[in-house]
Amino acid sequence: MLQTILFTAGNMRWHPLLLIGLLSILSGFASAAHAQWEETERLRTAAAKAMGADNVQIAVDPNTRVPRCTQPPDARVRARSRTGASIEIHCGAPAWRIYVPARSSGEALVAVLTRPVAAGSSLQSSDFSLQARSTASLGYGWFESRDGLVGRRVRRALPIGKVLSPNDLEQERMVSTGDTVTILSRNHGIEVRMKGQALSHGARHEQIRVRNNQSGRTVDATVIAAGTVEVAR
Repeated sequence: MLQTILFTAGNMRWHPLLLIGLLSILSGFASAAHAQWEETERLRTAAAKAMGADNVQIAVDPNTRVPRCTQPPDARVRARSRTGASIEIHCGAPAWRIYVPARSSGEALVAVLTRPVAAGSSLQSSDFSLQARSTASLGYGWFESRDGLVGRRVRRALPIGKVLSPNDLEQERMVSTGDTVTILSRNHGIEVRMKGQALSHGARHEQIRVRNNQSGRTVDATVIAAGTVEVAR
């Protein structure tokens, strides 16, 4: 004859089926809580991709809590130093952004001029190549990809062998004063688009003033693409 075994905890006695059910409920709560936060590994992957190098260390705090992004988070380099960089990781839905440090060591392939270029001229693909350089000697930033360099204007005359840095190039303007722009607003998963007029010019990620054509209000907005700005909520 089988006997029912009761588990005791202090002065309480638990039937095995009740105990299993309770553990299942608690496990479900833990899984749900975990699912609502962004995974540390996805944050680290996005930051490493923005750096564009294998020999980097991404310092993402394992206790970071931001809502899970509906798409893999995106990232960009905000500032570089001799030993690393500050990385901005951001999500569109739900909207959030965080900053993490990255440390690099050794060499990286960077954009180096293969011939002199004149001030105000636009870079051509034949003007530079990717060459190995020690990152410890590059104190003003650098480019590790050809993407987005062709067509950019240089601020000053640059000599052959110069490692291109962000300070050497003019920002790529995506909105000009007087342009008709699309104003994007996101709130709790709802996306609203409206027409407006740019009251100043700006490059990607720069903040400008825009006038909402419908309401007549003037607001601050961030340039996110050519002819498109986003209002922070």
